[in-house]
Amino acid sequence: FRLEYHLRQAGLVRIEVFDLLGRPVKSLLEAQQSTGYHSIVWDGTDSKGNPVRRGSYLINIRANGELVQQKVTWSK
Repeated sequence: FRLEYHLRQAGLVRIEVFDLLGRPVKSLLEAQQSTGYHSIVWDGTDSKGNPVRRGSYLINIRANGELVQQKVTWSK
């Protein structure tokens, strides 16, 4: 799954995957990023490298004090 996002200002970006109960599944990124468009790929694995179950997940993007949440469906 490829997630594309735009940062209005540079700063620390943290991207994490959660299940629908709010339990953490995997941290995808925690890094300083520049203003502009970026993308990241989630390969459908958890923090231990195990494949996740089919279903819906929440991807949280935190940057510059803001939180954007995207619901995605993993079907592989």
